[in-house]
Formats: sequence, structure tokens, C-alpha cells
Amino acid sequence: MHTYRPGEAELWVAGYPSAYGGADTELDHLIDLWRLFGVEVHLVPNGEPDRAIRAHCDRRGCITHTDRRGIFRDKLVVSLCNGEFLNRLPAICAEGRPRQVVWINCMTWTFPQELECHKAGLIDRHAFQSDYQRRCLLPPLSATGMPVQELAGYRPYCSPQNALQKLNYEYRAPADYFGMGRISRDDAAKYPDDMWRLFAKVTSPLPTKTYILGFGSQAMGKTGKIPPCNWLDYMVWSPGSLPVSEFYPRIHVLLHRTGGSRENWPRAVIEAMASGVAVIAERDYGLPELMTDGENGFLCGSSDEMSYRASQLAFDEPLRKRIVEAAHERFLTEHKDAERSMSPWRELLEAVSLPDRATTVPPRTERVSLIIASRNQGRYLHEALDSALAQSVACEVIAVDDCSIDDSPSIIREYLDRGAQLVQQNPHAGVCAARNAGAALATGDYLVFLDGDDVLPIDFVQRHLEAMANAPLAPFVYGPAAAFGDACHASYWEAPAHDVGRLWEQNYVNTSALWRRTAFEAVGGWRDGVKTMWDWDLALRATRWGTPRPSAACLHYRQHADSWSHQVCEKTAEDRSALMPGVRRLNAKLSIGCIISGRLPGLFPKWLSQLAQSVKLMTLSEAPELLLLDNSRNEQLTNTMQTELARYHGTFGSVRIIPYPVRFGWESEQQRRDAVAGFMATACNRLRAELHGDIHWLVEDDVLVPLQGGDRLWQAVTAGWRPPHAVAGTYRNRHVPSQFVGGWWRESHPEEITMFPDQQPVAVDFTGTGCLMYWPSRTPREWRSHWKKVPAHDWAWGMDLKASGGTLLMLPAVPCGHARTLHDIIPCA
Repeated sequence: MHTYRPGEAELWVAGYPSAYGGADTELDHLIDLWRLFGVEVHLVPNGEPDRAIRAHCDRRGCITHTDRRGIFRDKLVVSLCNGEFLNRLPAICAEGRPRQVVWINCMTWTFPQELECHKAGLIDRHAFQSDYQRRCLLPPLSATGMPVQELAGYRPYCSPQNALQKLNYEYRAPADYFGMGRISRDDAAKYPDDMWRLFAKVTSPLPTKTYILGFGSQAMGKTGKIPPCNWLDYMVWSPGSLPVSEFYPRIHVLLHRTGGSRENWPRAVIEAMASGVAVIAERDYGLPELMTDGENGFLCGSSDEMSYRASQLAFDEPLRKRIVEAAHERFLTEHKDAERSMSPWRELLEAVSLPDRATTVPPRTERVSLIIASRNQGRYLHEALDSALAQSVACEVIAVDDCSIDDSPSIIREYLDRGAQLVQQNPHAGVCAARNAGAALATGDYLVFLDGDDVLPIDFVQRHLEAMANAPLAPFVYGPAAAFGDACHASYWEAPAHDVGRLWEQNYVNTSALWRRTAFEAVGGWRDGVKTMWDWDLALRATRWGTPRPSAACLHYRQHADSWSHQVCEKTAEDRSALMPGVRRLNAKLSIGCIISGRLPGLFPKWLSQLAQSVKLMTLSEAPELLLLDNSRNEQLTNTMQTELARYHGTFGSVRIIPYPVRFGWESEQQRRDAVAGFMATACNRLRAELHGDIHWLVEDDVLVPLQGGDRLWQAVTAGWRPPHAVAGTYRNRHVPSQFVGGWWRESHPEEITMFPDQQPVAVDFTGTGCLMYWPSRTPREWRSHWKKVPAHDWAWGMDLKASGGTLLMLPAVPCGHARTLHDIIPCA
């Protein structure tokens, strides 16, 4: 374990730790981590720190400072979910700009001041605790117009030996009672209003006891001071009045359900996993990444389900023991691994400790492996190998021969004395297997792949490294390519600034990008995919792990009569565009979202059945997620949804129901229209933020999708040289059945479609959200409520798309039914 020498590395923290509270407790464990590796820790609390906590920090060698003007000048500053720090950050930067500011948000929503600070360029790096949190926070952060730099690989650390908590793992079988617990700070948003009912409904062969830690006036105002029943044996403690080391040994199961705080994942869940307590939590937010349902805990969609699972564990002790042990094993690998948790901090410390932020070449301790994959390219191999070995930055060169029948192996052997390595692949397995074989033997921190008929300029690797040095969190950097050869059709391919929407349209990442080895391995390396465009396939997968950056390293790309690029260039544009949808469909992930209004509660089983059947016929690489935004405020419908969804466990990759009980009133018809449009825009924005996929499919709860509808939409939205930005099924207006929902804006009024002469797609200005599939990375980032003062969120979104040059198609081949009542469904025909 490498530790820093005194004075070699330091971190400055805006805030102060505590033994009780999510972010402050996470900070305290991070301090344990940093000090374990010798990092000097400077703490700047918002006010006067607690004496006991101050002594605790002093014992670990931390240095506590009184806040003063310019204290963070040129320092590496970290702050965890500290609203006061955000409010002061503009002034802090005006007093003396920090060298770097790392912000860690513990929630799944952005603080208003966080957005302002990010927009102003005052936050340099964001640390995301989970992929789910990243998907929630990235859209609003990116919408500010500023790029988002991540502290890649951040994982909250938890030390059982932490002096303030002392989390001792012990499996405890119930003896005299079955203990249930809940721990949180005193905040109404942390507690559900049915908390007492949740515990009261648990049954057990032993007497039950309920313990609540952190229960104060705010929580009482939400849940009531005492249970509404007289049989619940319970005890509550006010915040901080009982050490957590004494709390967890009292309980056998933790029931964690929040009251709308929308935190990514609660610290209490990690602590329970470390302490031998089984966890039952919401199936929401980042928790599905922390827990596997039924394996190391239970994830539930309602309070009733949580009560049922707690009862199940009360009666089935072998099951509870298996869950406790599996949870502790997950804790050890995910949160107690100090080397893993320290890795991103080490990279950050090394990056900011460079004498100049614009330093061109990273430290020479980092090695580059250059892998040449070839088959029957003997006449070009000398040039490829010479260019690899002549790099201005010395590289490990590995040449992989894919079962050539020409003199390629003997040519490569000529270079063994100069340091090249030969790998012979027999039998012939293809270029992807050859590249992966070379990567498996490589020892470099970075990987560059070169085809046996291409050539690298002498400074190619150095220029890539210069770009990587300025993007320490990028999974890869990519450069342009200049064509040469006896069959050259094009001269130069640009390396534009990265934009994920543009990358889904066409590839701009060539084979010879510089890969961070950890990122290459994380995404699974090269794969055959659709037997072409392997570099595009790899780039699309890698963008899920970070933001790549362009480089000035220009590949010399040979085009000759036998090369794939030459063969493709001789094909028509129509032929070439036929190759591209396969790559998109292989990589794109689909998310389905619906706003449950509750207008026709009895229609839900039929609605879900048709949607599920349509999904089953889609050619997807993985099952889609389904998200229901429940605005029904109908408990019976919510129960029906949960029952029906259980029937389609294998159809959807994940299913979530998010309560969305928004109410609004009006005094006139115009006010009603305005309120509805505002609600729909806000709900669509919530769906956009919550859905994780590359393609979103909105289906309204009174629109019935035809059997082939999903696949036809999917094929259309991924098709072509430049795919459409959005496609929609067709359905008729409930109020004016002679009109379809969709059409064009003609000067000052809309013109809705009344008939389709044939089954061909029609380009329109707007359509409804009843059956709409779109690319979120290529369409307007925000749904607005009005267009030209007309309350119509769907018209506004369509017209915004049109203004940006986007294409919206209606597909007559996807005719949907539109329900006026449970038994009156307007057919599309």
C-alpha cells in the first residue's frame, strides 16, 4: 500500500464530520481513508465545531482552521452536500480561486446554487455515488452549458473501525424478541407518514420491538408522536442521543422508507450491512445498485410489501441469516476496500499536484502498450511496426497475427530484437479477438490499437497523452485521421468535440484512440457485434463510463483495394446506411415511461398487457426498464399496478413506481388548460431525468400499443445514415376523433392530420406524448408547457425540436387505440 510522505499530498474540506448524519458521517469515514494513506487533511467548519468531534479529528492528525478570507486559495477543496459552502463558493473564488473544487451531492436532485456554481465554472469535479445518481444529476448539470468532469470511480468508504461509530459485525439470532429499526436525522422528508403503520403490520413468532433513532419534532409532525395502535412495543431516541454502535445490536432488521427526501442511498443501509442487520428498503433511487433483491436484502415498492418482507424474515431465520451474510460480503467488497476507494482520490491528487495544469505529458511511470492486429498484411507491416517502435514516447509493442497465410509472422519476427512481441492466433478468430489477445498480454496503463496496414506519426502517442493529461477522467481520447494509399477516396476525418447525441448518429472515433486500460476492461473490450464498425461499438459502450476528449494525434489511415474502408466507399450511401442501425440497436438501451393519471384505473391490466406483448416482440439487446409516475392518488390502483407488474418480471429489466401526487386547481377553463400543460411538462421533465436509457419511449396510460408497435418504432428511430430524432405512433383525438394527434403549425394555427394516404412515415411539426419514442441526447433538454401562449407541452417540444433542425416522424404503421372510457376505445383505422 503506497502512502504519501508528510507534505506530499493534502486535501482541504469545507465542512466538518459528525457521527450522526449521512454526508457528515461519510466525510468522517473519508477522513479515515485519507489519513490511512498519509494524506494531510485540513478542515474548515462552517461554524464552531463540537468539542468532542474536534478532539476526534485532532487525534487523527487533522488540522482544523477557522474560516477566513482566501483560505482556499490554490487548494484542492472537497465538500459533501454542504449547502452553506455552495452559497459562499462565488465569494470564496473571488477571494482566491481554489486549484480544484470537488463537490459530492448525496441526493438525486441538484441544489439550485449547485447549478449556478457549475454554470459559472466554480465546481471542477462532481463525485457521483451511483450510476443512478449520475443519470439524475448529469442532465440538469449539462443543461447549464458547462461540461461535467467526474471524480470517476468514486465509492463511499466505510470503516468499521471508525472511532465515532465502531460498527462491529455480528450475526444475532432473535432470542426473546424480533427487533425492527429505523435511523435518520430529524427531517420530515426522511420519514414516511405511514411509518408507524409499516411497523405495526409486521407479524412475528416472537414479540416485536421497534426502535427509532433520530426521532424529533420534525419527524413527529410527519408521522405522529405515538403509534395509532396500542400493541406496538416501541422506543425512540432523539438525534445523537444514542451511539449507532449501541443501536444496531438491538435490531434484527432495518426498514428504511423515506418520506420524499430522494437521497441516492442512505448511509444507514451501509452501516446495517456492516453490522449484521438485514435491510428492507425502497426499490428506488440508487438502492438497486447497493442491494440485490432477495440476495443481500429486500427492495420493495410499497410499505405493505416492506411489512410483508419483515414478517417473512421474522419467520424464516435461515433466510435472514443468508441475507445478513451476503450483505456483509457485499459491504466488504464495495465499501471497506480502502485501495479501491482511494484510487480516484490518488488520481486526483496526482493530477492537481503537477506543477502546471497544462502540463503536456503525464508522469513517465505510466506505460503505453501499442497493439498491432493484422492478417495477411505482410506488404504493409514494415511501415506499421517501424512507426510503432519510432514513437517519441517509448511504448510496449505487441503484434498479433490472426493466422496469416502470407509472410506476416516472419516479418514480425524481424522486430523481436527491437523489443516487439509476437502473438500468433491460430485458428483465425477475427480482428476483435486479435486485439483482445494483445490487450490481455499488455502491461501498459494505456492501450493504443493499430491495424497492420496503417501508420502512426512519430508524435502520435505523445499527442494522445497530452490530451489525456488534461482529461484525467476520460475513458479514452481520440484523434483525426488522414487517408493515404493507392485507393484513397477521402482525405481527412475530423475529431470533433465529444457529443453523445452526435456519436449515436455517426462514428468519429477511429481504431487508434488512446484507451485508459481500466475503462477498456470495464466495458468488455472489443466485440464482433454486427461484424463491422467495431470502433464505433466500443466507443458507444465506453461513453457510459465517462466523457471522452478529442486529441491532436492524427492517424495515417491507409486505403487500398483490399481494405474495408475502400470496399465501403465503393458502396452507395444507401448500402452504408444499412450497416449503421445494427450498431445502434446493439448498444442502445430503451427506457419506457408513463404518467399514471388514474383517469381509467380499470384499463391498467389491458394497457400493461399490450405494452408487454409489444416489448416481447422487440429486437432489443437487453430488457427495457419501465417507470410509472403515479399521479393517481388511488391506493387501489397502486395495488393493482404492483400485482399486474409482478406478472411481467422477465419482460422488463427493472420496474419502478414513483409516487407523484401533484394537485392543482383552477377557476376557469383557461386556468385548467394552463395547469394541465404545466403539470404535463413538469412530469415529462421528471421522466426524462429518471429514465436511464439512450432511447426513451413515452406511452400514455389510455393509449393501447399494437402488437408490432414497439418494434416498428424501434426500427424507425435507429434507422438510416442519420436516424430521426423522434418517432411517434398514431392515435386519434379523444375529443375530436376525426383528427389524429399530430400535425403541422401553419403560420398562426395548428393543422392536425385527418388521414394518412399510405403507410409511409410522415414528417410533422408536433405530435402527442401518447406513443412517442425519442433520443434524449438529440432532442430538446426540457419540456415547456406553452407554445405561442397555447397550453400544449407536446406542441412546444415538437416546435423546439423543429427549430433545432430535428426530425419528428409519425408512423401510420403503428396505429394505437385511444380510450375514452373503459369500453369505448377509439381505433386508429
